[in-house]
Amino acid sequence: MFAHSHSYVAAAAAGWLFEGIGFYGYFIATELIFNSHKYRKYSIIKRTAMAIASSSSNLFLEFLPAEIGDNFIIRPLGMFLGPKYIHPYPVGFLIGKFSSDILFYALSIVGYEARKKILKQ
Repeated sequence: MFAHSHSYVAAAAAGWLFEGIGFYGYFIATELIFNSHKYRKYSIIKRTAMAIASSSSNLFLEFLPAEIGDNFIIRPLGMFLGPKYIHPYPVGFLIGKFSSDILFYALSIVGYEARKKILKQ
């Protein structure tokens, strides 16, 4: 993207957008397929509506707390503190990014376990 726009902001925004599409696209597709099979005895309209409703509630319960924590607290702190205290700066950014990723996945696992317990799946 940078080669076309010559803008670091546009390149970073494109990376963020397509990373989200790739990451959540997988989970959305698998949830929709699973729930579509789960409701296959209903008509196509009702099955689609039920699959979308069930999939979205499942994914919100699993990922929303992790996303809020990651976007507003964990990642900004990791990307600020990593390069501040770890030198050279690229190593600090990598450590900040990977530590943020680890915390995001830990929160996602908690969300997944809560989802299983709350929704009895």
